[in-house]
Amino acid sequence: MLISQFVHPFTGGYQIGKLKFDPQSSRRLYYNEIAVTGVIFKSEDYGVSWDICSSFGISRTFIVDSIHPNILYQGIGGNGLPGELGIRKSTDYGNSWSDVGLHISTN
Repeated sequence: MLISQFVHPFTGGYQIGKLKFDPQSSRRLYYNEIAVTGVIFKSEDYGVSWDICSSFGISRTFIVDSIHPNILYQGIGGNGLPGELGIRKSTDYGNSWSDVGLHISTN
């Protein structure tokens, strides 16, 4: 996991976030913008272009399974604001997500 300043893929501004790599495919990257939106972005072309991978609540952490990189886990919430808290899982590289484990609303 790298935590560094990274050029935000949509606004061109600088944000602090987490950049993670697919351990079996260097072309696939994930970027979790944690400073403002909490959205996870995905690139399938070495970071040339980016698409939203997950925007379910404010993502504070995410994990790419090192053995099965199609499996991702996302921890949402925890920013002290009303909203959703929980853990989400994807088994298709972030194309679809389901709730697993804890899921509560703090509204």
